[in-house]
Amino acid sequence: MAVETLIGASTHVEGSLRVQGSLRVDGRVTGQLSVDGRCEVGADGYVEATVSATELIVAGRIAGDVEVTGRLHILSTGSIVGDVRTRVLVVEEGGTLDGRCLMAKEGGSARQEKEKNAAPKDAAASQPA
Repeated sequence: MAVETLIGASTHVEGSLRVQGSLRVDGRVTGQLSVDGRCEVGADGYVEATVSATELIVAGRIAGDVEVTGRLHILSTGSIVGDVRTRVLVVEEGGTLDGRCLMAKEGGSARQEKEKNAAPKDAAASQPA
């Protein structure tokens, strides 16, 4: 798949960035990153942001919470420090995830799964003894 938007190695983007299509980050992004499509963080890329994407491939570093509606792939050189919500997770040997991970079942969002699992089973269960 061809990359439509590239943040080069010498580029630092701060603030809220929204991308339609594919994005590759070889530089630095700070703030908030939303990609309606495929996002790749190159081996030298650094993202210090809340990230949401349809698909995410991490060869570099992400510091921040991540939500992926499809597949999250952490390569052997990749690392994420933050909480992750995804439907599919692949972590290669050497790749790291330092945070909580919530995986949604097919057909539901990770947020819906979290809310469902956090809800008490019945009213009596939520009453103190």
